[in-house]
Amino acid sequence: MHNPSSNLRLKSGIAPLALLYSAGIPLALGLDSSTLNDDMDMLQEMRLSANLQRTPGVGAATVPLREIFRMGTVNGSNALGWGSVSGSLEPGKRADMILLDSRPLSSLYLSADQNLIDALLYRGRASSVDTVMVDGEILYQGKKHRRLNSQDISKQLKKSIQPAATNGSDSIEAELLPYAIRYYQTWDDEPLTPHHVVNSI
Repeated sequence: MHNPSSNLRLKSGIAPLALLYSAGIPLALGLDSSTLNDDMDMLQEMRLSANLQRTPGVGAATVPLREIFRMGTVNGSNALGWGSVSGSLEPGKRADMILLDSRPLSSLYLSADQNLIDALLYRGRASSVDTVMVDGEILYQGKKHRRLNSQDISKQLKKSIQPAATNGSDSIEAELLPYAIRYYQTWDDEPLTPHHVVNSI
C-alpha cells in the first residue's frame, strides 16, 4: 500500500514506485489519514503519487497514469480484500461509483484527443465530485449529502471537541511524548539509503 502524502508528512521517505512496478509487485494507493492538506482528496493523492515518481532524467522509468488510477481503484479494493465485490464496475459487484463535474477538468481547454484518465489525474480534485453511489444507493448528489446534514454534524463535532489542557504537564500528550521520542529515535540510528535520486544539479 502506497501512501505518499502520509509518508512525506511522517518523513518515511518516497517509495520507489517505478522499481516496484517493473518488478511486477501489486501496488495499491491509500491516504492513511495523514494527507498533506488534511483534506482526504484521493484524486490529489493519485496526482502526488504520479509526480513523486518522476526522478531526474528524460529516460527515467515511470508508472503509467492508467496504472496509478488502477492503484487507487481496483488494486485498492483488492488490498482490502474487497476485490470480489468492489473496485470496478462489472456484473455481480456492488454499484459503487462517483460522478464528476467535468467542467473543471476541461476548462479552459482540453484536447479532444487527451486521454481522460490523464486529464483526471492532472486536474481532478475532490471538489469535482458531484454524486456518490454506494451499493446502488445515491448518498451524495448535486454536491449535497442526502442522508445527513453536514453543517449540523460539523457544529456537533466542534462542540464535542475538548480543548487541549492549558498546562502542558497535565496533558496526555506531554506524558506520552518522551516514550514516543525514545521509540522513534532508534529509527535514526539505522543508515538511510534513498531508493532513488530525487534531485540533480
